[in-house]
Amino acid sequence: MLIPLSQADERCGAKAANLARLLREDFRVPAGFVIEDTGDDAWVHELGSALHGLGSGPFAVRSSALGEDGVQASFAGQLHTTLGVTTEAQVAGAVRRTALSGAGERAAAYAARTRRSPVSAVPRPRAGSLSLPSPAAAAGR
Repeated sequence: MLIPLSQADERCGAKAANLARLLREDFRVPAGFVIEDTGDDAWVHELGSALHGLGSGPFAVRSSALGEDGVQASFAGQLHTTLGVTTEAQVAGAVRRTALSGAGERAAAYAARTRRSPVSAVPRPRAGSLSLPSPAAAAGR
């Protein structure tokens, strides 16, 4: 199931929920949607029309996993992000890579360094967010 970014809530992960909150407060946020459960391939059938609704791209596929960001630690940079994808097939592949990255070595090593149990700490992205990137005038590091 695909959820418009404007309707995302905590079940979609903190990143998507916070972006939705910003949208409701009239901040400029790129259009996007959240894939509620990447383990269920039903989202693939909705992908074409959802991408069409966002425009011609390019698109960014980012994680918005449950438990990804917390008070004790943040998995920022640990899960896969794909920028500049333009076709439905590229987007589908990027969503799958992002979903699998929560079980990857980098995320597991980060969980160990932050003394969090890999079973409970390493996010398994249930949700992936997709947005139409806007050209950046500046970026932080």
